Amino acid sequence: MALCVFLGMKNTPLGILASTSHTHINRLHRIVGYTTVFLVAIHAAFYTVHFARNGKLQSLLKVEDLAGIGAGICMLILLMGFFRNRHYEVFYASHIAGFVFALVLTALHRPDWAKKLPVVMSFIGFLWAIDRLIRASRFTYNLINNQVVMYPLPGGATRLLLRKPSSQFARPGSHCFLWIPQVSICQNHPFTIVSNDDEGLELLMKRREGFTQRVNDLALRNPGRVAWVSIDGPYGSLPDINIYDKLVLIAGGSGGAFTFGLMNYYFNCPKRTLVQSIDFIWAVKSTECGSSIKVTIYITSEESTLCDDSGPKFIPNDTQSGLHTISQHMVAPDYGTREYDRPEVLGSESTIKAITNNASIIYGKLCTTVLIHDAMRAVRSQDRVLVAACGPASLTSDLRDSVDDYESHFGSTIDIYCEDFSS
Repeated sequence: MALCVFLGMKNTPLGILASTSHTHINRLHRIVGYTTVFLVAIHAAFYTVHFARNGKLQSLLKVEDLAGIGAGICMLILLMGFFRNRHYEVFYASHIAGFVFALVLTALHRPDWAKKLPVVMSFIGFLWAIDRLIRASRFTYNLINNQVVMYPLPGGATRLLLRKPSSQFARPGSHCFLWIPQVSICQNHPFTIVSNDDEGLELLMKRREGFTQRVNDLALRNPGRVAWVSIDGPYGSLPDINIYDKLVLIAGGSGGAFTFGLMNYYFNCPKRTLVQSIDFIWAVKSTECGSSIKVTIYITSEESTLCDDSGPKFIPNDTQSGLHTISQHMVAPDYGTREYDRPEVLGSESTIKAITNNASIIYGKLCTTVLIHDAMRAVRSQDRVLVAACGPASLTSDLRDSVDDYESHFGSTIDIYCEDFSS
């Protein structure tokens, strides 16, 4: 239980020591959590059989043993991970309540302090409370003189611009937890930082249900609405893109907020090195391409009037920009990417103009295998390559497989970073 809590902390020291984000460490948190519940189940089964064989089942009705049974039930509640993607608020509330009750009931199960169990439970509670205190202090500090301006965007998206001066150190591409008391006094959710400049810290959210729906409703009723806001963060251990010779940025739907954030960081980095080649791939349902980097955009909507049974269409681009443009790709499985009507819904205006200028558009479905092969076509043996992606789990999973397959066949080394908030 102690290890599980340590790995589940947003501010775990392991993140600093391992130079990684809490979202990646959270996978270990889940593994340890499942192992803990499995060991508790074995413990309960063996003792029940022992008491039954010796005719002592009535001893299970003692106060201490009833507390142990209650702690086991609370741990089963902690396994309700299937609510994570469907009803996150239900999952979050049940996770917090289940943990607190499991902690107290486990201490009451063997209340003798000399046998150390209450000591261990107190230590676990201390770890959890410290993490919560750090996050609460950040929210409180960042709430002072901080406001957010909400702008409704096409496709059910909302652009949020935070004016807090102390947020200037937040790096685009990282993420923060957003709290708007006017929308919900007890909810905060993670969002990618798209840009961070003199205008303010920019976030983008896609309208779903619950929190994002209420924010979008406020923006639609009164565009430019101002509200009190606070953030906790930034979080994330992003790769140093300045050490690479080639960047391959891949996004599916709203994952474009992450790749646009990386591009914002690269363009505004004072110590920026000269990246020789950048491939920017964004798979969306529909878009309109505007106006020095060439972009490949996949239109994956099966309802698009520009798509037919002849397969993907490649619109060549004759303008030279000095950066690589990916050629035509084959049809591959649909990744269920999310819809955005215009590329302007992601990123600042200056970045959008740089990204979408002379874009090449493919009407078809993205194939990660062909994409990686085409991206590596002009790469020299000594070049360092980074593939950074954010999107549906099916997209990032196929991308990892494609990178592994390419490395095994050609002996090249490709660094890959996939951002997600599923943890």
